[in-house]
Amino acid sequence: MSEMRLDHVKPLSMGGVDDVSNLACTCMPCNRFKANIAPELFENRINDIFMYQIEKNKHKVHVKMKKHT
Repeated sequence: MSEMRLDHVKPLSMGGVDDVSNLACTCMPCNRFKANIAPELFENRINDIFMYQIEKNKHKVHVKMKKHT
């Protein structure tokens, strides 16, 4: 299990406050990946990476549908 870190949801460098209302508990890899970008930009980054991976690996993705009876 990864060590947990406190992350400023809105980075201090972007006008975020150093207050409990602006803190979130995150794992160290996610905290480093987010770095000091705004939450909405982080969501866009995650979506872009997800879509890139889907496109890159679409020939490897197999979806199985289970028929409910």
